[in-house]
Amino acid sequence: AFTFAAHRRQRGRRPTRFRAEIRDGEGSPRACVTLEESCFHCDVTCWPRFLSAELPIDPKRASKLVILEDENEIASFDIPPAPQLVLDEVHYGEDDTAIVRWTARDENELVYLVHWQDEMGVWRGIAPRQKDKEISIPKPLRLGKRKLPVRVLASNGLATAMAETTVEPLRGRRDP
Repeated sequence: AFTFAAHRRQRGRRPTRFRAEIRDGEGSPRACVTLEESCFHCDVTCWPRFLSAELPIDPKRASKLVILEDENEIASFDIPPAPQLVLDEVHYGEDDTAIVRWTARDENELVYLVHWQDEMGVWRGIAPRQKDKEISIPKPLRLGKRKLPVRVLASNGLATAMAETTVEPLRGRRDP
């Protein structure tokens, strides 16, 4: 048997004295949330801290993300406009492949997520974040009788663009 010293892990997240605010062009807060610790590998004295929260960003009103410690502003970031994202036509190969390609423009480096929508309407990831501007749709996702809804999300870190298309099902195949 192996034994080793282990710290007891806390359940859930721990609120901190840090918070994030989304501000409009006039500097007024539009949304605010307390940041929570999401790292439980060490105790409260460790650094750097891993903080997280879900914060809605209204692209029409949001212009700045501000991080505060108590009442002191410690960081701020301009929220850029969303990237420009355009899906190309889906390319179908002779070997039953379906490749979705897109073009995107932004001043910053972009990261992409590609989702497919199941029969219940739930969006699910096809692959982890990627920097390539194309993806091959796995054949098992195309075995149904319906067209497969696919969406691409492009993010520059603070703003996200989204475009949708559909992929034809494989012909002559049964549902799994």
